Amino acid sequence: MLYHRLNCKHLFFILLFVMLPWVVCSQISPPGMGKINHGAWVALAVNQTIKPDQKGLWQSTTSLGYGTRNYADEANPFGQPGAFTFNQEFKRRAYSHWDYSFAISYRSLNLYMTSAPYERADPAYRQEIRLNGAVSYQISFEKIALSASLKQEFRRFYAPEFEKYPEDIQLRSRFKLKLEIPVTKDKKHKIIAISEQLFAVSHSSENQSWGSFSYKDSRFMLYYAISPLTTPITVHVGYMHQLIGSKRPISGHYFAVDLILKNPFT
Repeated sequence: MLYHRLNCKHLFFILLFVMLPWVVCSQISPPGMGKINHGAWVALAVNQTIKPDQKGLWQSTTSLGYGTRNYADEANPFGQPGAFTFNQEFKRRAYSHWDYSFAISYRSLNLYMTSAPYERADPAYRQEIRLNGAVSYQISFEKIALSASLKQEFRRFYAPEFEKYPEDIQLRSRFKLKLEIPVTKDKKHKIIAISEQLFAVSHSSENQSWGSFSYKDSRFMLYYAISPLTTPITVHVGYMHQLIGSKRPISGHYFAVDLILKNPFT
């Protein structure tokens, strides 16, 4: 795959600055890239409202994302290629407070050795096909919006040529709280805070057995959202702190930029 061979720092900035002039309505959280110290993430999304029905609105969100990570113990978040993602989601507003959605995505995660000289692992990367469904409940306190959501995911992993992978299937539950606070009266500037906890159970292709359903990690995100008045664009700039494990959790720090184009076909 071409992106595995490109200089990751150059590709990150090419994606960012090529997309900025013409381009994202929720933020697109960085994917976890394993036990890393620092990472960077950029995503481009197109959000389109589909013809309304009697009970609500359907929305389609198509997104591409690219992530980089630090090399070895260095702090540089652009040190190595990390992850590539493609995601297609459909969401519907049901009644005044409820949303539900379903999505399919493809992901590729680069794998590295955990000890010197920190070369590419064998296999060099892991492919993933993901299906998920989510339900959210939203309430508002004057101008402040609070939502709680539950997402259920089915993840199927493959080696580079779609061969078997040691951990081939994972079922995962994600619990998320999201707070949106407008900074300006026209709500074109917002602060978004998110807390998300993940639990999962995995299947081994080697011994054909399931593990136990358990806590995996937590993700805490803080974004600043900007929606320019003259363009159908929303830009999210933010930070994610990931804590992997419960005993002596491993910290990961991610810098993230999302670019969202709203309703380009209407």
